[in-house]
Amino acid sequence: MHLSIADLVVAVFQVLPQLVWDITEIFLGLDTLCRAVTYLQLVGMLASSYTLLVMIMDRFQAVCYPMSVKIFLLFMFHSICLQPWSSFYHCIRSTIRG
Repeated sequence: MHLSIADLVVAVFQVLPQLVWDITEIFLGLDTLCRAVTYLQLVGMLASSYTLLVMIMDRFQAVCYPMSVKIFLLFMFHSICLQPWSSFYHCIRSTIRG
């Protein structure tokens, strides 16, 4: 189920905004929204691989070290590592008229 949610996040936050962006040729929104969309695009892209990684680590800990799971820390680490990406991206308004 988690991989399905990751695929839905990719469809909603990566494919749909990129399609609108390609059709309009500019980003129609505020700079904060642009940063949020690019951040969510990265989260969606990496969510399925991180979900698989967490499932593997969960099974390893469940077999080797029962009752000592700290998976939440991995998700927090993932979110913190992606925070700098939101400061790298910003939208530049196009002045091209056609």
